[in-house]
Amino acid sequence: MQLKEQKNTEKKNLSYLLAEQIGQQILSGEYTAGSLLPGEMELTKLFDVSRTAVREAIKILIAKGMLLSRPRVGTHIMPASHWNFLDQDLLRWWITPSNINEVMTHFQQLRLIIEPQACFYAAINASHIQKQIMSSLIKEMYLLALLLICCNPYTNTTLKKSFQAKPSA
Repeated sequence: MQLKEQKNTEKKNLSYLLAEQIGQQILSGEYTAGSLLPGEMELTKLFDVSRTAVREAIKILIAKGMLLSRPRVGTHIMPASHWNFLDQDLLRWWITPSNINEVMTHFQQLRLIIEPQACFYAAINASHIQKQIMSSLIKEMYLLALLLICCNPYTNTTLKKSFQAKPSA
């Protein structure tokens, strides 16, 4: 489907659609970090759009940290470390059915970085009543864990073996 046809089916402007397409190509590795994006005229012919649409699309991608444009040098693809992964568009372009596991791994790593500190500060700043509630919830989780261990046939057998009376020396 040509970008002009997509313009009619979606309520987004042509520059955004072009930015989306180029952004997805960058994310998929078709354009690698450090390489030059094709020139304005080549992109105009490649996507059958105006030079204005190409310029606006490049501005959109620069704002997302994906591109760096320099006069008389060209437009470079920036490394992923410069990309704004908090940008909704970039996230939507990045998450595809083919890489959902990779994306979820990144989000899990992010959670492991943020959540322990968030819990620490929540506990530090909790009121007396909130601390009592947390304490009772921790006890409840501990009891549930014991119940799961005791009800599991494998661990139950292992526990019985470990608690059997050992012969005295």
